[in-house]
Amino acid sequence: MLIKEIPNGLLKIVLVSFLAFSVLACDTLNVVKERGNEFKGYEIFVNIEGDDTADGLSPETALKTIEGARNLIRRNGLNKNMKADICVYIAPGRYQLDKTLRFDAEDSGSNGYNVVYRNLEDEKPVMCGGRTVKNWEKVTGTDYYVADVSEDLGYAGYFKQLYVNGIRAQQAISNKPFRAISAPKFGDIQKGDVRSAISKHPTRHWWNDPETEQELDGIEFSKQDLHKSYSNVNDLSIHALLVFKMLQIPVEEIMETDSSYIFRLSNSDFQWWTTWQDASGAMGHFIVNAIEELDEPGEWCLNTTEDKIYYMPHSWENINEADVYVPVLERLVDFRGTYAARIKNIVFDGLVFQHGNWLYPEKHLLGRSQAEITGRYDSEVPGQIILNYADDVQIKNSVFRHLGSCGIQPYEGTMRIRIEGNYFYDLSAAAVSTGKWYTDKLLCPDSTICKHTLIRNNVVRNIGRDYYQASAINTFAAYDVIIENNDISDIAYAGIHARIGDKPTHHTGIGRLTYRRNLLSRSSSMHKWGIRDGGTLYTHGYYPNCLVEENYVVYTSQNVMDVYYADNWSNDSRWQNNVSKDSHAEHVCRAWMSSSDRVIFDNNYGDAPCPSAGGAQLINYHYIENEQWPDSAISIMNNAGLEKDYQDMATHAYGHESLLKNKPVIVSSEKDENIAEYGNDNNWETYWHTASGTNGNAWYQVDMEDAYVLEKLVIIPVKDRFESTSRSNYEVQASNDSSFKDYTVLAAKNEVVAYYKTDTKCSNMWEVFLNEPQPFRYLRIVAKNKTASFSFAEFEAFGYKKVAE
Repeated sequence: MLIKEIPNGLLKIVLVSFLAFSVLACDTLNVVKERGNEFKGYEIFVNIEGDDTADGLSPETALKTIEGARNLIRRNGLNKNMKADICVYIAPGRYQLDKTLRFDAEDSGSNGYNVVYRNLEDEKPVMCGGRTVKNWEKVTGTDYYVADVSEDLGYAGYFKQLYVNGIRAQQAISNKPFRAISAPKFGDIQKGDVRSAISKHPTRHWWNDPETEQELDGIEFSKQDLHKSYSNVNDLSIHALLVFKMLQIPVEEIMETDSSYIFRLSNSDFQWWTTWQDASGAMGHFIVNAIEELDEPGEWCLNTTEDKIYYMPHSWENINEADVYVPVLERLVDFRGTYAARIKNIVFDGLVFQHGNWLYPEKHLLGRSQAEITGRYDSEVPGQIILNYADDVQIKNSVFRHLGSCGIQPYEGTMRIRIEGNYFYDLSAAAVSTGKWYTDKLLCPDSTICKHTLIRNNVVRNIGRDYYQASAINTFAAYDVIIENNDISDIAYAGIHARIGDKPTHHTGIGRLTYRRNLLSRSSSMHKWGIRDGGTLYTHGYYPNCLVEENYVVYTSQNVMDVYYADNWSNDSRWQNNVSKDSHAEHVCRAWMSSSDRVIFDNNYGDAPCPSAGGAQLINYHYIENEQWPDSAISIMNNAGLEKDYQDMATHAYGHESLLKNKPVIVSSEKDENIAEYGNDNNWETYWHTASGTNGNAWYQVDMEDAYVLEKLVIIPVKDRFESTSRSNYEVQASNDSSFKDYTVLAAKNEVVAYYKTDTKCSNMWEVFLNEPQPFRYLRIVAKNKTASFSFAEFEAFGYKKVAE
């Protein structure tokens, strides 16, 4: 069974108050409602084996699709003048969505009652926008396989994700980044003389076609650095990342000279990228989706010219028995209301949404912006469920996983949307993004503002694996957004993010954000690629009456600028009674602008010093040393995160702290002061290293002191040190026997040496996600090098205890 595909605990969430009401309402309908001889009740049933021409009034005469149930309700006017809820019960199974499921005003509930689409049994039904990939064939002379994904077979013409056994695979990527041929090859391009020299260069090391002197056209790389040519140019892209802005841009052409390869990039988008003050050819650029870079297990690439997909399986995978999906459908559900015809009173309860696609990155630059803003700061990353002019819609107790964009997007003119009790895992961008983005917020019509949105008791994990600017929960043009009691971890950029423009002006219809009692950790998790700056809880722009209170941030990496961050013009905001523990950020509390007006940090707690709050007023900051947290801070910690009725969700998702932190360790050897305990002490500045002159393979073993289902492994290399034997040829083994006579290989690194980068704060961590259902107590890293030299700064593992059935 695939844990991530059907998380056991999430399938058994008890819907405490709503379930009791819902069952009562549906039973009442069966008794009181009749509409002629044809309809004897308001319980409607859907089953994957059903028939949309059936009456749908019993499990034996179930309809086949949600669309069929929607049409039955429409056709017979069942939702007109309702006396109680209509319940559409959906049996377990995978429901293939070949087109977007759309709801209009005519699908609304009436008289304050809801049309409820919900799971029939504990096992949640899956609404799937993807297709399986089968009939793999080995490519002669290689370690990878190929399969047909032509549009004639129902696949999309473009997709950016591949999921193998419930894990998002890595698109083939160069093993190191490349700087332009004329750029400095060493040094931190964000610091000192290197930065100064780059800024003074006439083109900042971009390539300029002599025939288009007024424009910059691409990047020229030396053959000494990039010592291979690339085929299938149409599908290649260049990726780069600096501070909080990413570059993903299609390659138009590759030209070869005697000493170089010139990559001509999408002209209009590339011009936009080069206008950013820190963008330059001196950045590290990766080549992505090239079959020539398909050299590590778990990597894949797409060839749209041949309609082929290539994948290199792990040694333990049989690709023709694996569960392999690619996304096809770009939007799974569309609530298409209008200002004149609003959608009302629809509930999604206990459903799974997976494998949604996003076509925009195929032809456009992705990045040069912030969070879920795209284009030239003129559009947004879309949701897989989009709501326009919808009132009193609820999405609850559902699962959103393996999606190529955002999860839920209340976009224009929504009122009283409630998003509660959902589990979001492995999304390219935000779990929830509320409101439309306006470059100039004063141009935002009041009718389009999303109002009174409640986002509560959701679990969010693993956001932004291929969109490194992603946030967990995002807000744009909105009023009265309450984000509370959510459990959030492992986010590419900001944990909770809001932005409404770069000016101190105020739109009278926008404001009143509340971040309350949220539990967060590990924002800016894409420091693997170099992302930094930002904040775990973040605002940008003037949201009057903004309140950030009683939140608990467990861990903040050194790549984060601030834990609690009021950025430009975050005027009239109050940040109070929050706790930050184990922070490695530059600041705990800060407002970026010296002119910030009415930004107050009051009565916050942290175990890192906070001598000032930048442009904000700092009152009663409590610096806690030696874990001596006062009762008031402990109370905030205990009350943050999921409320009681939803806490079972978090027990089946990996936690906020490494399970290896300060646990007992034994090793093959250790070198002088670089002792074993430094490999899991939660400190990137210390490290474990094998002893000098030791023969044989090195190993490092940790006792977690209990058995856990593991979902993620991380190795953080030693800072400012390169050792090729520590960046290749090792595997992570798991066992319930401390002698490791029997073990399971969870992950492995082949002979390809992981890249090394010295730019500001980048960790270059090695990171893998797992879908192994068996719990283990012991972990061991075994180096397969011929020499014993091996080291790392930190070994981390994340998971949960498996509860007995």
